[in-house]
Amino acid sequence: MARLQLLAGELKGSFVTRLFQDELFQEMVKLTMFTPNEHSIERLSRLTGDDLGAFDTFCQRILSDLLGRFEEAVAASRRCKESSFPWQVMQCVVRHTRNTDDVPDVIRNGLCLCIVIVHLSRIFSDAVREAISFVVEERACLNRTLPNDGDAVDEAEQHRRLTPDDEASEVNSFFGWAIRDLRRKLSGQRFELKHGDDDVDVDDLNKIVESLDSMRMFHDAAVLDDEYMEKYYSVKHKLINHGWLSLVSKKMF
Repeated sequence: MARLQLLAGELKGSFVTRLFQDELFQEMVKLTMFTPNEHSIERLSRLTGDDLGAFDTFCQRILSDLLGRFEEAVAASRRCKESSFPWQVMQCVVRHTRNTDDVPDVIRNGLCLCIVIVHLSRIFSDAVREAISFVVEERACLNRTLPNDGDAVDEAEQHRRLTPDDEASEVNSFFGWAIRDLRRKLSGQRFELKHGDDDVDVDDLNKIVESLDSMRMFHDAAVLDDEYMEKYYSVKHKLINHGWLSLVSKKMF
């Protein structure tokens, strides 16, 4: 799960450190030797302070962009070029090469920028493969623990196998969905009331909706709560949430 934590911005250490520790990145950097880009790579290896923070922020944005492009590739028809993730990576390179406003000065030249983005795509691809392997292994482990011949399930034992991050993910996935779905249905009933449905008590509905609202929160509030970010905001939901997911409020955990 280390790479997933890296994508979510949880692991200590900068992207610069992780890039230069990778042997393939070191080989790619050799392309800049004896060229004007060599100085840029040297500057990149020595970033500190605000410049280092700006580079890390840029890398996080690239990974977020790659996540969106990966989703687009999965959803696209196999016959079109958009279904190719390498093609999507190249489009990401082209986009940032043409518009360098948010690109750190140290990698603003084309070759260095290309090297960094391509290597970040490798980090992303490795994280996806690791996540898939993790899910497959967890499912296989769960199947091995399922009872045979109608034996009772030891729920307490299954619960003990969950990590705190797994528990937070399960709560936000299922309880958060239930809150959102029930609120949507009640909102529909309030709409019917406005159009003459006398069987609906609007006061009762408003109280239930207010109660549901107190049970949930959104990303913009979660990121301001250090305890929530550490204990209740799972790595999975940090990666997939673009602000529209109903997260379960802290008091409900």
